[in-house]
Amino acid sequence: MIPAIGFLAYGPPAQDLMPAGRLRALLAEAALQSAQLRFFAATDCDSPGRRINAAIWTAAGFIRATCPVPDVVVVLNRPRRPRDQGIAGWLARHCGIIDDRGPDKLELATLLSAGSLARHVIPFAPLPAADMRATLATWMARREPCVVKPANGQRGNSVFFPQPGSNGEWTLHKDNEALRLPAAVDLIRRRIAGRIARRPFLVQRYVTSRAADGRAADLRAHVQRGANGAWGLTRLYVRLGEAGFLVSNISRGGYQGQAEPFLRQRRVRPAAALLAEAETLALGVAEAIERHQGAPLSELGVDLAIDEADALWLIEANVHPQSSLHEHDRAVRTIAYARHLAATPARPMADTGCPVMAG
Repeated sequence: MIPAIGFLAYGPPAQDLMPAGRLRALLAEAALQSAQLRFFAATDCDSPGRRINAAIWTAAGFIRATCPVPDVVVVLNRPRRPRDQGIAGWLARHCGIIDDRGPDKLELATLLSAGSLARHVIPFAPLPAADMRATLATWMARREPCVVKPANGQRGNSVFFPQPGSNGEWTLHKDNEALRLPAAVDLIRRRIAGRIARRPFLVQRYVTSRAADGRAADLRAHVQRGANGAWGLTRLYVRLGEAGFLVSNISRGGYQGQAEPFLRQRRVRPAAALLAEAETLALGVAEAIERHQGAPLSELGVDLAIDEADALWLIEANVHPQSSLHEHDRAVRTIAYARHLAATPARPMADTGCPVMAG
């Protein structure tokens, strides 16, 4: 029997929410692995009839058709309205669900600090709105470079890099700008005061993670579950920052390349050892998040800094990582894992309200 795999979006049609390259890769891989894809929005769900009005790809393009609930549904974004919450619960009662959710930077650092991966956690402290100035002042009194950033993903936005200078002065870096000032605490506080009321921030030690030419650099390990339900590495690559920037995010002008040539330029540890440790660390992070949440993930993008001693440090983990240069490799595992779930009996529901699939 050919399994039906659904892609659900809250808001816009699911096929419009995806990058074009990802959509093409999923359609091609579904044909190769004998799976039927259904793209739909929350408003396309007929709860009483247990059916959906989905977009289906044909040789003539997308057509609309009324279909039974798919065997497995991949959720692409978060619910926006109370009715959407009801749709998520309804689907969870009738099919397998891939609905990846993970901790923010602050929650992840706190979680891993208590386990076997603690040595990879960059020293940090939360920035509570009520005590932000005192926390910043205490941290910066150490006269060490640090980073102030949102705990949730902002694609490199709202990230500040205070670095100590001479005579008690500081240089505050943001993007490719550098501002010299006698004290950075009040400026940072003013810049993020409005934002911190809406989302949590943290301060952490700045890890010097650079390429041989001095640009900011880090590693991204994209790990996914595959055909047998087991975790594996989809791609490990280096992200290089634009000249003058202290972040390497692609959205902030950075770009990416192969990890091994980058790691061969390191001076302390061999590339093979670093590649192996980065993969092991990324898989360990994924498994730690799963154990904590009590529900499986399907994929994770784990960002790692590499310092001057070639030690690896965890920057963050993203449950919906970008994959513009490896969409096909991602699609192979996405479709294979969905097929695996479609053929796997569900266990009782986890705290998320979604069926937990065996394996």
